[in-house]
Parts: sequence; structure tokens; C-alpha cells
Amino acid sequence: MITEEMVEKYRKGTKPELDTTQEEVDALRLLLYATIDQTKTDYSAAVFTGYQEFTTGSGFKIHNATEAIALNSFHESMHIGIMMSLRKFI
Repeated sequence: MITEEMVEKYRKGTKPELDTTQEEVDALRLLLYATIDQTKTDYSAAVFTGYQEFTTGSGFKIHNATEAIALNSFHESMHIGIMMSLRKFI
């Protein structure tokens, strides 16, 4: 659901290079909810079979989709915490 361009723009190790347009913010907002809904649908339909295990950069070993979803929630909460800290400086 996410373009390769967006993956490249926001991948680990990147930094803001340009101002974000309102159009980009609107697209990200739509994707936020659409990807959550699609993940729920796919999880309920057991789409995530044959899950390939991986180890995160932090050393967590992820064995299945359930663990990946839990890790994503933790990962996103870290982003929110950083954004809240940055907001104090603005």
C-alpha cells in the first residue's frame, strides 16, 4: 500500500530534507488508517502464514506476525515520545 518512494524517503537513517506539503500530510494520514484496517483484515484472514523470522536492529527476534504487530506498537510509541519531546523545543 506504500510506494517505494515513500519507503525510501522515510527509511531508517534518513532525515528531513525538504518541507512536507499539506498534500503529503493528508496522504500519510489516509495511509495511517488504511494500513491499520488492511492489517486487521489480513490478520483475520490468516494472510501472514509462512512468516519469515527476523532480528531487529535492537536485537529482538520476531518469530511471527503477532510478535511483529506488538513490536510495531512499541516502535510507534517511541516515535510519539520523540515527537512529544521535540514539540517542547518548538
